[in-house]
Amino acid sequence: MKITDILASNKIAIIRNDAAFYPSPPYSPSENYPEYPFNGFLNKEKNEVYDMVRRLFYSFGLDSANFGTPSWNPLGGIIRPGDRVLLKPNLVRHYHPHDHDISSIITHGSVIRAVLDYVHIALKGAGEAVIGDASIQSCDFEALKALNGLDEIKKFYESRNAHVEARDFRLIMAVVSKRSRYGTIMGYVKLPGDPEGYAAVDLGAQSFLEPVSSRCSEFRVPMYDPLEMAAYHGKGLHKYMIPKTVLKADVVINLPKMKTHHKAGLTGALKNAVGINNHKDCLPHHRKGPRDNNGDEYNYRSRWKELHSWFSDRKAMSQSLLFKKMVYPFEYLLYRLARRFSGDTYFEGSWWGNDTIWRTILDLNRILLYTDAEGRMTDSVQRKTFSLVDGIVAGEEDGPLAPTPKICGELICGFNPVAVDTVMAEVMGFDYNQIPQIRNAYNAEGLPFVKYPPSGIEVILPDCSICAPGSIPEPFCFKFRPSRGWRDNASLLRHS
Repeated sequence: MKITDILASNKIAIIRNDAAFYPSPPYSPSENYPEYPFNGFLNKEKNEVYDMVRRLFYSFGLDSANFGTPSWNPLGGIIRPGDRVLLKPNLVRHYHPHDHDISSIITHGSVIRAVLDYVHIALKGAGEAVIGDASIQSCDFEALKALNGLDEIKKFYESRNAHVEARDFRLIMAVVSKRSRYGTIMGYVKLPGDPEGYAAVDLGAQSFLEPVSSRCSEFRVPMYDPLEMAAYHGKGLHKYMIPKTVLKADVVINLPKMKTHHKAGLTGALKNAVGINNHKDCLPHHRKGPRDNNGDEYNYRSRWKELHSWFSDRKAMSQSLLFKKMVYPFEYLLYRLARRFSGDTYFEGSWWGNDTIWRTILDLNRILLYTDAEGRMTDSVQRKTFSLVDGIVAGEEDGPLAPTPKICGELICGFNPVAVDTVMAEVMGFDYNQIPQIRNAYNAEGLPFVKYPPSGIEVILPDCSICAPGSIPEPFCFKFRPSRGWRDNASLLRHS
């Protein structure tokens, strides 16, 4: 596949297995497939996930002529020996706040391992495969690697004279107090960061935030200093800090988790690109204030919410641990009063009227596609992408950090992330037109993401039959419960 074909690729494949469950690490297959590169090293327990990835690649038509032979190389059409390949899973956090298994929050290690094996086959011993993400600042990445089996995958590969590395793209980890509803950053731990370094990528007028840059002083991300954000975003200035492991990649394999999101509606291939930025304080999540004052923090004017937001800003800007502790009781009291006496229950842009987060999401997708290895914006696509969504155990309701697990047994793949998310929205029971990052991706001017309308997507089913969006068979579709702030959007649900 040529790099430019990513924009025109309109095929999406779906597979479902109700009996699928996540196996134990290091997630080797339970069957010695003809193409399996580590002959004889198998899982004792059944690995349905590996088999699903394999069958998904076949039904998608990847090197189908060689399927069932030792020479089958499904990712060989996009990965060449010597390429640098980044596998970008969703590794957002190392625990579930409601004591559920973290499999509803993160891309499971068994999905990563299966795709990694086919990356290994395509590289043929030459090149590099890296697993990388920038988790939320409070994530213990080392604990997450252990919980998700990434350490076991690394050990397995090294024992087979192969190599893979999991990189934490962050430069700092936040120490967070769990006392408040949102958590309070109490300090920081320095991290090694990306060994390749970072590049500051400025989208300037090509940023989706530029049309609302007159309100750039109101850009906010919870728990972070708004004065720091002002250094990255202003009129004609929209800068992101991108790890060079991302920029130097020839191919990015995008591995998102299927789940809801309280600000963006849902996560998916587009939203997963947020993890290619290492500085969270240059990621606008919402604009301060109510909707009728050009903000999107909440819907209706509220003195209580205004005061709550003011206290939150003061706390984020302060370097004093004592001050943060002193402010917390007032912030929490204002939160309770705002919930009780305001016209809506939305906070921090966590609702369907958020007009900011989709802009940040599409900015980072634009960078992923059009920025060269040195961090310079170009007018041509710079790297190949392929997306595979982990929906074996998905997440609904309070996503992305505290979703209720939803067992779906489903995987979705495709080359174009916009098409992948369009299909994923339907699978979840949502109208893609109500998900701003999907809707606006189809209308992007200048540097496009996709070269066809939603009606041009072809959905390939496991029996290799094809259907169109809007007619995906019922067994592949679900009725996800949206996040709290999206329940009032009656037009969101396709099945309402």
